[in-house]
Amino acid sequence: MNDLQQQASDPAHYVWVSASAGTGKTKILTDRVLRLLISGVEFKKILCLTYTNAGAAEMQSRVGSKLAELANSNIAKLKSDLSQILGKDPIPTRC
Repeated sequence: MNDLQQQASDPAHYVWVSASAGTGKTKILTDRVLRLLISGVEFKKILCLTYTNAGAAEMQSRVGSKLAELANSNIAKLKSDLSQILGKDPIPTRC
């Protein structure tokens, strides 16, 4: 992911993404949702706008698949994936 995509997926920034088909808009929105969820935002409080039902279904599928993948990852893979999603190393917490 390049720097602009990383910034666009950061929930700390307000962004509007407009681009041609196949340029990564769904990936940015998916990463943004994942970052919100990782930071503790309740799923029911997240609103995403897409232009098509197909885009919304694709994003829903990607978020669900990534969450399932994260839930079943070993610690090393989980750290690696979270680092990629967050753009920085995750901070370990204790439950």
